[in-house]
Amino acid sequence: MEELRLALVTKIGEQLKAEKPNIQYAKNIVSPAYAQQIVDLLNKALESDSACIDQLMTFCAVGHSKALAEHPTIQVRAWQDNPNAEKFTLSVLGLLNGLCTEDDLVASCHDDDGKLLRFQTVKRKAVN
Repeated sequence: MEELRLALVTKIGEQLKAEKPNIQYAKNIVSPAYAQQIVDLLNKALESDSACIDQLMTFCAVGHSKALAEHPTIQVRAWQDNPNAEKFTLSVLGLLNGLCTEDDLVASCHDDDGKLLRFQTVKRKAVN
């Protein structure tokens, strides 16, 4: 499981570097404890209704706003993994990570079949 988490963190880091190589993260938007509060709430919700939370977290909206795509902390993904695309996708998790500090992120952990298992905090430096 630790290998899966590390692979996920590495993949996110590679994508962030490709999409936003010169990103400057806002400092101290909220306390590091806030990221843990987000994780705790998401895990409670996941325990209550895993199908609903899994569906919610995998839903991505398509965006076109360059301002949103270049936001310093909100995480977006290039449309169809094409960094030159004029569109992007935004998930709930990407939006929630916009609240986190420059050091802490909220990550989802999945098994080999893609089933959402839990949420946890990760250090942004480990992702970058």
